[in-house]
Amino acid sequence: MNHPTHLVKRYAPTDSVAHVMRRTGCSEQDAVAELIAEEGDIGDAVLHINGVAKDDQRLLPRADWQTQARGTNDQEYRIYADNAEALGWKVKSYEEWLAS
Repeated sequence: MNHPTHLVKRYAPTDSVAHVMRRTGCSEQDAVAELIAEEGDIGDAVLHINGVAKDDQRLLPRADWQTQARGTNDQEYRIYADNAEALGWKVKSYEEWLAS
């Protein structure tokens, strides 16, 4: 297998790709793409390729995850606005941001 990028080298080494292909019957390209998406987690890649149910709790964040990780909506908006401003983007109003 050709390893053209750092992501492929890091998350989709040849042995992991081969393992996912054996377990799922998918193509090499699909195995590489899924391993990169799952940050190299073979188990999650296999689950996703095999069509695990959308309501599988292993694939859903906890309801309070964002608040614990980033803060309140006001704090999260401030993070967004500061970064958007620094990047030269048009900053959405708080209401626009909440609706997006």
